[in-house]
Amino acid sequence: MTKSLAAALTAVGFLLSTSAFAWSENGHQTVGAIADVLIQGTNAEVQVKAILGTAGGQQLLLQTVAVPAKFLNSSANREASNNRQGRLQ
Repeated sequence: MTKSLAAALTAVGFLLSTSAFAWSENGHQTVGAIADVLIQGTNAEVQVKAILGTAGGQQLLLQTVAVPAKFLNSSANREASNNRQGRLQ
């Protein structure tokens, strides 16, 4: 009985926690940075670097590519989009 009550309370806690539902751009970058550190000096690091490649002459890291596309629409992009829409009207 005690274990099931503890499990139920834990489940309710997770459901009420807003941070459990979504991560911000910073959350994704943090996980990527941790992964970068954890794979240092391993074959996985070599393979990840080969897959990610470079941009602007610099090696891409998991920290920088871990941001989902939904976070890439910056205010500058929204402003440019709004300007284009204004010209179409």
